[in-house]
Amino acid sequence: MGKKTFTKQDVQAAVWHHTDESSPLVLQCAGKWEDEGKYQYQENILKETATGAFYAFGLSKSGSHFTEYTYSFEWMEDEIELTEVVKTTKVVEVWVNAQ
Repeated sequence: MGKKTFTKQDVQAAVWHHTDESSPLVLQCAGKWEDEGKYQYQENILKETATGAFYAFGLSKSGSHFTEYTYSFEWMEDEIELTEVVKTTKVVEVWVNAQ
């Protein structure tokens, strides 16, 4: 696993579902928007079509659904470095009421 650089245009197209068969990236999994007050954050998983590798991409937005949002794409560089990720199983143990 490692890091790889993609164009902002390709990442943005994948996140907004503006892709086709020739697109280098496609959206594999869109995360739920997490509200952190002034900002909201979403973790997305993108798939590189040439290799089948998966990459994490965090997107943030600020604003209001009453007006409009400003997305972090607007202040990102023309190239975005993504970190490769793999899917794994996580086991969680919890205590529950015995009744």
